[in-house]
Amino acid sequence: MKKNICYICIWLCLGFMSVLGMTTNVLADDDVVKEIVATDNGDTITVVLVSRHANPWDYPMSGQKLTIGGKDIQFTWGMSEIKDNYYADIPGASISSIEGNDVLVSTITIPKSYTGDATVVECRGVSYEIKAASEVVEPSEAVYEGIVIDGSYDDWAAVSKEDLMEPDGKNYVVSSAIIYDKDVYIYLKDSGNESATGAGSHGNGKYSIVTDLGRTLVFQLDRDGNINGVDGATCAHNGTQWEIKIPAESLPKNNGTISFGLYLCDPTFTDVKNMSKTDEEPEHDFSGISYDYLYGDWDGYPHSEIEYATAGTGRDIADAEAAIYFSDDIYGHVYTDMVDHVIAGGGEMTNNITLRFNNNPETQLFFNLVAVDEAGNINWYPKLKDLPEGTYEFYICNSDAWHTSPDIYTLYGTDQIFGKAFLTVSPGHDEMEWVVYSKEVSKKFGFSEEDIKVVSCRYGELGDQWIVTAGVSTGGLAGAALCMAVAAGATVIYRKKVRF
Repeated sequence: MKKNICYICIWLCLGFMSVLGMTTNVLADDDVVKEIVATDNGDTITVVLVSRHANPWDYPMSGQKLTIGGKDIQFTWGMSEIKDNYYADIPGASISSIEGNDVLVSTITIPKSYTGDATVVECRGVSYEIKAASEVVEPSEAVYEGIVIDGSYDDWAAVSKEDLMEPDGKNYVVSSAIIYDKDVYIYLKDSGNESATGAGSHGNGKYSIVTDLGRTLVFQLDRDGNINGVDGATCAHNGTQWEIKIPAESLPKNNGTISFGLYLCDPTFTDVKNMSKTDEEPEHDFSGISYDYLYGDWDGYPHSEIEYATAGTGRDIADAEAAIYFSDDIYGHVYTDMVDHVIAGGGEMTNNITLRFNNNPETQLFFNLVAVDEAGNINWYPKLKDLPEGTYEFYICNSDAWHTSPDIYTLYGTDQIFGKAFLTVSPGHDEMEWVVYSKEVSKKFGFSEEDIKVVSCRYGELGDQWIVTAGVSTGGLAGAALCMAVAAGATVIYRKKVRF
């Protein structure tokens, strides 16, 4: 999974030039050789050759040669071996290579018994002076001093890189890194031909940042080097490299820690902390839920992403997010700013909602929302979609209700009130919170309140995932231990422990 690359070593090698005050003498139109540094170590000559390596198959120096002291040195495919002019082994010679930012840094050691006392290395018509080892002063290790989105990528030298975790053994992104320094900075190196735009479980070039509160930010790269889906984001793309900045104000709610990877895949980077966060900065604290249509008390509680399709969102934002919390009663919250859902004017949240208890399909409610006026009179068939902007309150019944009771004080048969729901229809997003009374649930299904261990909810108009929360009862529902979304097949999408 990991491909740890010694970028500090690369930086040291490249740093020889500036330290020694040497010029590269590379031909202006030569895109093959980037730099050469040669040193005389007494018995051996060491050559550090930096050549182009724009993708995993790009080895332009393979089949070409260096000349030292009139003796030729040739390279096999992949820069894996060195040979003499007759393609025979050179006793005592060696080569090792490491990948950098679109370059391959090859360290070649040749015994002077083969080259003699040479003073220059010749390559592709250019001569490079061989310096005595005593003249080489090694620079200090690379130090992180911040990231600038300028397309040079040099400031990523001190940041550790990893392969991006991809499904089915794909390797469209061969190196990646992330820095959370107030804003979020992301580095990607693809395998060529803008393959970063085709990475992911469905080949759509989508990536996601998931916060420690379960909130998801989705963005997509295109072949023109643009980043879509995030206001204020910037991207620099040259060759196979990308560097991206996500501004702090565009990040979802978080308490200073994020994860990053391909969208709908396991994250490659987890628990990435905000380097600029101070102890004085406020967090999204959680101290319980009040049913009041203000919604702010949900900010500090972990949510789970809901996606309508197997391939996830068809746009650059997640379909929706939701959470369940319980103490004595059961509370739910759901939010969407996906235009395809919001155009329903609340209908995406008022229809096809299922609440299940203890993972048992025999003990579940199918929300039937009704309107109740100030006098308690029930409107069994209120308008539930295409609603104007505003906040609406509904009462929650089950789908098996008789629909015959005139008011909430005179209930017949299965016309039972299980809870209430506030729905807010706003420009650009819809939001709902609800409460279901555990006492009424227990009465409906014939078990005690203490028997409720797991509660799951599915919003069928938003997606097929079940939002799940679980707790341990101690004379009533005593708190949430986890909140997650589970798709068909019991795949856990997100799980976050909650402390009270």
